[in-house]
Amino acid sequence: MKEWNLLKQDIAKFSELANNNNNWKYRLLKVKNNFDEMDISEIETISISDEDVRVKNEALSKLAMLSTYNIRKDFNNVVTIKLIIPSGCNAKCGFCYNNEYKINDTKILFLNNLDNSIEKAISNISPYFPISLDITGGEPTLDVEFLKTVLQKLKLHPLINKFCRITLNTNGFNLDKICHELKGIVNYVNISTHHFDQEKRSGIFKTYKPTIIDYKNIVLNLLDVDIDTSTICVIHNEIKDFELFNTEYIKWCKDIGFVSLRYRSNGFDKSIDFNKYMRQTIDKFHLIQIEETNDSTWCRLSDDEGFFVFFLNGVLNTFNVSKGIEYIIHDDGKLYADYLKQVKFEDYNLPCKFIFDSKQF
Repeated sequence: MKEWNLLKQDIAKFSELANNNNNWKYRLLKVKNNFDEMDISEIETISISDEDVRVKNEALSKLAMLSTYNIRKDFNNVVTIKLIIPSGCNAKCGFCYNNEYKINDTKILFLNNLDNSIEKAISNISPYFPISLDITGGEPTLDVEFLKTVLQKLKLHPLINKFCRITLNTNGFNLDKICHELKGIVNYVNISTHHFDQEKRSGIFKTYKPTIIDYKNIVLNLLDVDIDTSTICVIHNEIKDFELFNTEYIKWCKDIGFVSLRYRSNGFDKSIDFNKYMRQTIDKFHLIQIEETNDSTWCRLSDDEGFFVFFLNGVLNTFNVSKGIEYIIHDDGKLYADYLKQVKFEDYNLPCKFIFDSKQF
């Protein structure tokens, strides 16, 4: 709770300083935290004429920042914390982003650092944005007992209710052994299936061959603990008749009990026109929401029965194009600003109050 209490103290100090507009500390905090509300000309004036060098330097820093990034306005979605469970995977999907990055088996280190990283993330981000926690891997269920330990630590963390939702992303392996452990912690489960045809799905997973019966049992077990389940399909090859493919996939999903189908792009292969499939589908469903940003193009659709279809065309490395939209608690349990562990959270030099979109994209 240390960082959370320090943040509240800082807010109180700022309120106190605001009563004296001539106080250099107030002017410094104003430029540091509220520069998005100031005209560029005002910041330029401060950088030249303020009587305190600390305030002038802060103004110069913010001018440099604004020359590099656009601050995303009217951002009403959530910031994501990805929780990378240190494990391997039982499948070998050729398009998996973890093929480019080996997740280390650092379970003891992960557990030792986890509580502090959760507090650090919530203390610094939740005053400004709702935060979702996405549990992922590798395959997070590969080591069932270890995942149970992680879930118990999450359940006991004093700030866990600060997350607006907690999602488990999995291919379904061992999920039947842990469904009841998710109750009261996980809100949603996303299961990667990638195809409705079992033979083709097995060809994608290679070393994992779940059946439709397996999925039905998983969905029913999760419903017993009040958790809805969606499925994910990464489009990794061109699909000739996508309308038929989508129709068959939705029918398969409804038969199993999935509440939505989530299409995602292949981050490694941008030769596939993923947006084409999205455009083909939008007019045939009810459009609920659509958005295009530096880090993704996505939409949410619904059919007449209330079944949801999502499209997400995202970049492989979000940090390269949009900073502050997601953070990573990685396989060592430490908090990072990027997936490749190149920027530790404590070295992240942009304010967590904003989402920064790079101007070059």
